[in-house]
Formats: sequence, structure tokens, C-alpha cells
Amino acid sequence: MVRADDFRVHQPAAGDIPFMVTALHSVVGLIESGMVKALAVTGKTRLSTMPEIRTVAEAGVPGRDSSAWCGALVRRGTPGEIREKLADAIAHALRQPDVLQRLQAEGADPSDLRGADFGRFIATERARWDEVLRGTTITVD
Repeated sequence: MVRADDFRVHQPAAGDIPFMVTALHSVVGLIESGMVKALAVTGKTRLSTMPEIRTVAEAGVPGRDSSAWCGALVRRGTPGEIREKLADAIAHALRQPDVLQRLQAEGADPSDLRGADFGRFIATERARWDEVLRGTTITVD
């Protein structure tokens, strides 16, 4: 159960923030400093770097899963050899301890999703958000 006290800001960051949903990397410093209190993460699981923060399902709002993600895309028709070389270089960079540590410190959980698997993930995300937006005046371009 979410209580009113859960929405109080411990120390003002830039005024009162009664409630906000944002990507973790934009507020991780504020959370770690105690300036704001994280109520929950919107993903399916707790973050490995901040396991004390519950998920929204654990907070009493099941069925709500939303995570920020990013990926690298190339123009349609880019030769497979170039796509693989680029994907391998990105995967290599994500395995470097300093890169991995920095991304995890910002709340990211890097993965090596590529090719058709990444395409299916994007299609699933688009369909899911189209469903969420159906019946609103918000459009996806």
C-alpha cells in the first residue's frame, strides 16, 4: 500500500517534488544523496544496484511494467557483415568493466539483444504502448 508519507521529499532538490516518474539515471544522484526518496522501480525486477527499491508490483500496483531502453540501429539494407561488426563492437564495449560499472551505477542493465530479436522487442514495445495510448489524444509518430 502506498501512503501519503511515501510522497514526501526529504530535502528539496529544486522545490517540492510530490511525485515524479523518470529514468533512473536522471535522479540516481538525488536518491543516493537522500534528497529524494525512490518509491519503486517500474521494471519487472528490482535493480541489482539498488535492490532496496521495490518494484511497482511489490508496491501494490501489479501489471505495470515500464522500463527505459535504448539501442543502436542502422539503415535498412546495411550489409550483414557491417551490422555484425558494429554489434560485436558494442557488445565488447559493454563488457568493459569501467563501461559496465558506469552504466550500472546509472541504473542500466546492459544486454546483448541484437538483430531479429531486437526487432521483435521493438515491435512488442510499440504494440504495448499503442495499446496504452489507445483512447487518449496522445499519438505515436
